[in-house]
Amino acid sequence: LFRLARVVKHNPRFKEMFLLLRGLRDSAPTLFWTAIVIFFINFLFATLFTITVADAELYGKQQDLHDACMINGTVWDCPPAPVIPTRYFKSVPATMLSLLQIMTGDSWAEAI
Repeated sequence: LFRLARVVKHNPRFKEMFLLLRGLRDSAPTLFWTAIVIFFINFLFATLFTITVADAELYGKQQDLHDACMINGTVWDCPPAPVIPTRYFKSVPATMLSLLQIMTGDSWAEAI
């Protein structure tokens, strides 16, 4: 196996491939530490959003209003339920996933 790798390495047709692999190997530590920093920033903002958004009394009162209206009234008379805080920001891991989807441009806003 090593003999085959040595033969392929010295073949001029594979020079660009080994150059790309060497560049990927040399940039791996930088990519690793960048991912660690992004994780900690995401964790920091997820904790902040979970405390300020998911635990806010405003959304609990809106949910109670919506539930009471759905029992006593019709659908057309009721205010909309607060979907976003309870669905996307209910815990730190759920908030981290939501923030990661926002940061990467994933389809997080389908319900909005």
